[in-house]
Amino acid sequence: MCSSDKVFIFKNEAVASECADDVATFLRESIAVFKQRPDIIQFNEKTLFNADGLECPTFVVPGGSMLQMAYGARIAFSNIRNSQVGGNFNYIGSCSGAMLATNCVDIFTSSPSYLYFDTMNKANLNLIDDYKAVGAFCAVPKANPSKKNYVPYSVSLAMPGFKQPTQQLLVNGPGFFAVKRPEECTSEVVALYSDRESYTFNYNDGPVKVKSLPAMISRKPTADRGGVFLSGVHFYASVENSKLLGAFEESTKTDEALSKEAHDGLKDFAERENTRGAVEVLLRRTLK
Repeated sequence: MCSSDKVFIFKNEAVASECADDVATFLRESIAVFKQRPDIIQFNEKTLFNADGLECPTFVVPGGSMLQMAYGARIAFSNIRNSQVGGNFNYIGSCSGAMLATNCVDIFTSSPSYLYFDTMNKANLNLIDDYKAVGAFCAVPKANPSKKNYVPYSVSLAMPGFKQPTQQLLVNGPGFFAVKRPEECTSEVVALYSDRESYTFNYNDGPVKVKSLPAMISRKPTADRGGVFLSGVHFYASVENSKLLGAFEESTKTDEALSKEAHDGLKDFAERENTRGAVEVLLRRTLK
């Protein structure tokens, strides 16, 4: 259980307001992650941190436009590391926030082609060095034919240690590849995408096929640094009246709608509680 109740959510023009609002609600309502109701504050690259009273705070980077938020997030965390906080903080990243936390992200075009586009590493936060992020990709057996910018899916996650898989919202998010040998990895895979037996990424020099693609990874804290929790999916869309889930109920010019079946399934009370309970357990194990 997290010892500090100070939570800072990164929010600038590149962060989706629905993601920032939903993750704040998720953490504020969680009774099993923090010792007391967290004090939640927004921050960005212009925030100057006063370390007084900050002992291993938790920083959250939610979903949004990764390429647009990368520069601001890099400045913000440089300011944090140069303050008395140093590296002794917890980190929660989802979708773009998860991509930025790794040393490297391989960027693929959105549906329907999922072709290799670029690799980004100079703007990453380097909180995880044994996995790289890869995305977006086709998470379900049949690709959505839409050419819209934001394509949502309801995806199944297999979570070792939990009896039932959970359905969660994925919007152009990543999976993760290990870049070190298993015995050298300090991060733990805590959830796998399970809608397909394998996933294929079409790099310029040929396709790469991956079985058991990680959807969530975590790195436990040490004496001098906090824990890191990264999620390719938007786990906080499990909150009641999720603003993010509501945004994909109907299609717009740039956003594809979820099918009614998928939307109703993600909104189902039992499914929401199953998702929230599982993620709360994982966060409680991860945050210092």
